[in-house]
Parts: sequence; structure tokens; C-alpha cells
Amino acid sequence: MTETFTRAEAIEFDTIEAMDVIASPVRLQLLDRFREPATVKEVADRMGVPVTRLYHHVNQMVDHGFLALVEERPKGAMTERVFCAAAQTFRPSRQFLDTYGIEGLVEIGKLSFRTAEALFTSALQDSPALADDKGRLTIGLARLHLTEEQLAELVEDVNELIGRYADQPDGGVEVTFTSAVFPLEAS
Repeated sequence: MTETFTRAEAIEFDTIEAMDVIASPVRLQLLDRFREPATVKEVADRMGVPVTRLYHHVNQMVDHGFLALVEERPKGAMTERVFCAAAQTFRPSRQFLDTYGIEGLVEIGKLSFRTAEALFTSALQDSPALADDKGRLTIGLARLHLTEEQLAELVEDVNELIGRYADQPDGGVEVTFTSAVFPLEAS
């Protein structure tokens, strides 16, 4: 990476159009693949797709600030460009939620699960043996009947669990954790 690039902790987006830029499975996989600086060709090779298939997606993500150009270097008669995800986290701003209300929340929920799907797909493509690794892989869906107090406790416990394992030192196993806890009807 060049000295001038510093990845942001979080970038907030304000519009549905910006959210749509990262909402496709291909672009979500690209965000994952560009966690570390790479060229479009390197990412295309890892994904097993033609490099020409990715340029439009990369350009859209750069235009909306989701990917950053971190280096340009000569390679023969051409210039090779290296990109990196511009932030660790991308999330809707308060303005987004105020503007789009319930419909915006629904779209954010969909985006969250599409992101999990894209990351899961990338992980399986990179390591097919993961499917047999029952000690480190779990997928589930549970429908619980809770009191209001238990629901509040569950939400607090999930947030505490995420916080307890966040920001661990490098060298460990990186995982993705997706959760959605919500009542099925308003109280």
C-alpha cells in the first residue's frame, strides 16, 4: 500500500443508489477480495472469472468510494492499478434511515444477508474443505418464544458476544458472524 492510503474504520452511505452499488453478490465478493490491496487481474484469477467481467464493478465501487486506488505502477506499456476496500465497515447513515424509513431498513437487512452469502460463497470457493469442517462452521435459523425481558437480554448478549471477540490480534482465524434478532410483531 502507498503511504497516503489509510483505510477508514467505517464509511456511511446516504442513498439507495450507493447501497445498490455494493448490494450485488459480485460486488460484495469484490469487497471481501479487496480487503488486502490487489489488482483486478489478481482478484479475477482468485475468483476464476475473466478480468473483463470485473472492471465495470470495480469502477462503480471506486466512483462511490467503496474501493480506493492505492497504487499505480508501470507494467510494460500499461499502468497496473492496485485497489483496496476503502473501509473495514460500510453502513447506512442516520440520514439514510431517516430518508428511507422502513423500506430502507428492509433493504439494509437484505444487504446484510447478501453480504453473509457472498462471504460464505467466497470462503467455500477458497477452501472447499470448509464444508466438512463441522467444528468451525455452523449455520442455523431459530425461532424463539421469549418474554420481553428475555428478548432484551438476548440482544444484549449477542452485542456483548460480538464485542468480546472484536479487535482480536492478528494471527487468529478470521470469521464472519451474521445475526438478526427481531420480534415478529410489534409490541
